[in-house]
Amino acid sequence: MEKNIQCETRPTIQDWGKEKAIVPLNVKEVPGWDAEGNEVTKYQADFLGKVKKPVTADSIVEAAVAEKYTEADRLRIMSNFTKENDAEVEAFKAFTAEIRAAANAEGYE
Repeated sequence: MEKNIQCETRPTIQDWGKEKAIVPLNVKEVPGWDAEGNEVTKYQADFLGKVKKPVTADSIVEAAVAEKYTEADRLRIMSNFTKENDAEVEAFKAFTAEIRAAANAEGYE
């Protein structure tokens, strides 16, 4: 995921081929200035690529997990998922909750 990218206009979903998309998350307005020194509204966002279409909160979480964790990591985490107080499982749950919250905040269901 590319983080804190500045945009002139509010970012929207961009195609990544026919079956995937680049999705903006955590979009917020930030102050900026034009070439003449006038204050203008700009945007800052995180961009997640390779999100399967149709874009949903689930497909966003799936793409974020695939980007951050290797298949071996995911298998290890899933095999320990029912263990209590496993730090790696807790970090995985926190990460997926954060991504899902960002997706929901942008209106994805």
